[in-house]
Order: sequence, then C-alpha cells, then structure tokens
Amino acid sequence: MFITNAVRTNLKENVRAFTLCGQVHAKDPSSLDKARVYLEKALVFNPKYTDAVIPLVEVYGQLKQQQKSIELYVKYSLFMKRSEWSFF
Repeated sequence: MFITNAVRTNLKENVRAFTLCGQVHAKDPSSLDKARVYLEKALVFNPKYTDAVIPLVEVYGQLKQQQKSIELYVKYSLFMKRSEWSFF
C-alpha cells in the first residue's frame, strides 16, 4: 500500500500521516490490527492529537477491546469538544 510505504520511509513522525494510514486500514476488517498500531503511534508522537482518538476508539470496539475503548474515551473526552463525539 503506497500510503503505508510513504509513512515508513519519508514521514516517520508525521502524526497526520499515521492517522490517515490508520483510517485507511480501519476500512478493512482484516487490517484492524494495523489500524490500531498506526493510530496508537500517532498518539505517541502527539498525545493531544484528537483526530486519531475517534478512529482508535472505533477500532478498539471492532477488535472487541471495549475496556480500552472506554478508557481512551474517558481520557480524551476532556480534550475534545462534544460535537467531535457525535458517533456515540
């Protein structure tokens, strides 16, 4: 996948790139683990990058990791505007 290779080779710490890769992988149920890894890396590089939070909460839910999903929601709900949580 081109985006994945670009992140690995050229954009090592680009939070937005990791988030986009995670979102792309989240579309394919067989790639949910890859999506989780990319989205978690985005939050490692920038713990307040809320654009990675919602997709990661969704991925945790799809992976049946509800406790992680809840913990992430609670942790980041303080940083995010209520309108950003509209999927709940």
